[in-house]
Amino acid sequence: MRAQLLVVFTFLFSVAAMATHNRSGEILYKRVAPFGTLNTPIYTYSITVIKYTDDGPAVADRCVDTVYFGDGQKGVAPRINGGTTLGCSCSGSIQCGQLIVQQNNYVVKKNIYSILHTYAGAGSYLIFSSDPNRNPGIHNIPNSSAVPFYIESQLIITPGTAANSSPIFGSDPINQATLGICFVENLMTTDADGDSLSYELIPCAAPGYFYPETGGGSTSLDQSGTFSWCVPQVIAEYQVAYKVKEWRKNGSGVYQFNGSVIRDQQILVKAGTVELNELRPIDLFSVFPSPVSSQLIITNEGIISGRVKIELYDLQGKHLERDTEFSSTSQWIIPMQDLPSGLYLLKISDGKSVKSIKIIKE
Repeated sequence: MRAQLLVVFTFLFSVAAMATHNRSGEILYKRVAPFGTLNTPIYTYSITVIKYTDDGPAVADRCVDTVYFGDGQKGVAPRINGGTTLGCSCSGSIQCGQLIVQQNNYVVKKNIYSILHTYAGAGSYLIFSSDPNRNPGIHNIPNSSAVPFYIESQLIITPGTAANSSPIFGSDPINQATLGICFVENLMTTDADGDSLSYELIPCAAPGYFYPETGGGSTSLDQSGTFSWCVPQVIAEYQVAYKVKEWRKNGSGVYQFNGSVIRDQQILVKAGTVELNELRPIDLFSVFPSPVSSQLIITNEGIISGRVKIELYDLQGKHLERDTEFSSTSQWIIPMQDLPSGLYLLKISDGKSVKSIKIIKE
């Protein structure tokens, strides 16, 4: 991949004048019908590229985006979101994107590009997209305005597999943190196929990148999908990157790697109150293990006060007998050893908001 990145960077430096000032993004995939037959499968996938950019008269706007499918082919994906109210130069069915943040000197536009591609057969495919440039002033990427923005996902197509959809995220990868206070965020990922998910904190694809400073603390991404940064040290814009991997059992009951998505996220560290994507205490819950065989453990590290409601459902929506209101504590345990293997939905409510998590029972 590094050799591939060098080729991409070399090309993009030559067209830096067309900069879009990218802030964050990810690539998602989903197999779509028709699926063909068992003997003659059709591997058609919907590829969705989501990029978050600056907006304004001095910033280039991308009406379409080039997607490399990982099989030697590429395609031009139109932007499909936002209507035409922003007054971009796009026309017809190509839309103008959607402004999601409008603050002084901090404007963010969400751009969604979508395209269909049919693969010739099973295999491993590295889907990627790149563009000049990242936005200027990113603290942990030196000379960021001259650095291309690169994102990728790995699609695994297994013979005979009926479907494979990438993990999706429950929030945009644009957030704000408060100087000197721990920043905690759950990625709120779900997988439509019920695949088990694992999480890695990885370097951003950028020369000279370094992890955010902590002042002796740490940055981490646990296996519930919760990113913690204790504590932000500098008022600045930072980048972090997460790799979310899919795992699926084969016919022998062994989990196998089934694909991955890399999310490139921006965090703006400010002094005082966080105004954007303000952290909900309910997001600080951790749930493990997953997959679970006997006991499901839920922790909040003493952050939530008052009463918490925990509910467990099967995929048919049947409300199982786990509906109890607990007083604030650091840990709850739900026995699951008597439940059939399969996929369940856990809901946690603190009276103000609800967090839903998919649980795999072995």
